Amino acid sequence: MDAITITRPELNIIYTRLKYPKKRLEDNRTTYQKIKHLLKSARVGSIFLNNIKFKYIDKSLSLNKPDITNLDNLNIRLNDILIDSAAQYDSTRIFTSKDIIAELKDYSYSTADSLYYIRLAKMQFSTLKKEFLVTQFRLIPRYSEMDFSNLFVKQHERYKISFDTISLKNINYPSLIDERLVSAQKVLLKNGDVSVFLNRGKAPKGIDKGKNFPHLALQRVNWSIHTDSVELNNTKIAYAEYNPKTGAKGTITFHQLRGYLLNVTNTEAFLAKNHFADAHLQTKLLGRGDLNIHIKFDLTDKLGAFSYKGSLGKMPIETINPITRPLAMVMIRSGTINSLDFSAKGNIRSASGFVKINYHDLSVTLMKKDEDNNLKKMGLISLVANALLLKQSNPSKNEALRVSYPTYSRPADGSFFNLMWKVIFMGLKESVGISKEQEEKITEKASKLKEAKIRREKRKAERQQRRRDKQD
Repeated sequence: MDAITITRPELNIIYTRLKYPKKRLEDNRTTYQKIKHLLKSARVGSIFLNNIKFKYIDKSLSLNKPDITNLDNLNIRLNDILIDSAAQYDSTRIFTSKDIIAELKDYSYSTADSLYYIRLAKMQFSTLKKEFLVTQFRLIPRYSEMDFSNLFVKQHERYKISFDTISLKNINYPSLIDERLVSAQKVLLKNGDVSVFLNRGKAPKGIDKGKNFPHLALQRVNWSIHTDSVELNNTKIAYAEYNPKTGAKGTITFHQLRGYLLNVTNTEAFLAKNHFADAHLQTKLLGRGDLNIHIKFDLTDKLGAFSYKGSLGKMPIETINPITRPLAMVMIRSGTINSLDFSAKGNIRSASGFVKINYHDLSVTLMKKDEDNNLKKMGLISLVANALLLKQSNPSKNEALRVSYPTYSRPADGSFFNLMWKVIFMGLKESVGISKEQEEKITEKASKLKEAKIRREKRKAERQQRRRDKQD
């Protein structure tokens, strides 16, 4: 038979994982062995299932409240279906078919929480090619940044994600069907744009974000996962926070992010062989500085142990003003980073390491809010800070390069990447001469200078008044 076409069928798949599987006698006979007394062989060129109404019901977590996925207008084609004495031992066949191809186009739906739309131009897989492809994937928020945050009483991250291409290569489809193991040799994420926004004006959630460290979250995924490598290609990441103290938003961006994540898995068999995942990444920090970073994750450590090290190339320090001005009320006037090297180890509790920054000609302007809630320069305190507090260069003249050794204890609402950044930020502050004690000294010095200025202006006004009195 050449072809069979079935239009608008309904296909329901129900997955249930029993806590205590029932013992039963298994029928291990092949399809051919079951029908050979009726037919010597059966062959169909292709079976077309067009415009399928597909439903996947996952009862693995809850029998009463299953997770349901619906797909409309799904097309499936089974090629070269063969049942005979030789084909029964062909391990390349799945459900007696040489190739199963599924395709879904122009798919769009709203998430269950009504916060996002998920859209994609095409989804396609082939069991013969062992590939899975998604093009033009989009996770689109239904609300603007501030409108989104105002839907919640407490802090809630808003995500906007797009990738032109998501592909999996050399998928083990038999393991996916029999063991629910998503195993692929390589995953490619290409031409991506990821934006995250958080309103710090809202109260913290009151949960410990340590459980959401990437490698700890991976171990909680309901499906078994393994891939030798995940490749990131030409991706932009932007993380933004709204600061209620300044009424402004600060954004840190990573342009042209590229690299590999190796041994991404939550499967015991693979973890027994290697329980470390490695990320080797390169990017343009704020579109200017060449940043290289290596992160090592311990996939079996209950406290989420990890380490990281990296380097940043030459970059004007004022490049970071989009972060420091709205979030720290500090504007960089001048300065150049010649090089930055850092390394740290940590877990969900804390992290510590070293930071080495080589820079010169640093000068800053401190900001404050005026009566109209606009940021304005603090001229006097800025002058004192540059003269007495900040170290304009590292190394200073006739001195060795200063190295800082920061330690940071993570608060419950601190994320994984926040912990990484805080260690580096503490090291940078120490390197340029800023410590809590120094900040207190500079505030005291600035107050004394301000009082002296007021006294001078008062004496000047008194002298001018005496001159006017003599003239009268």
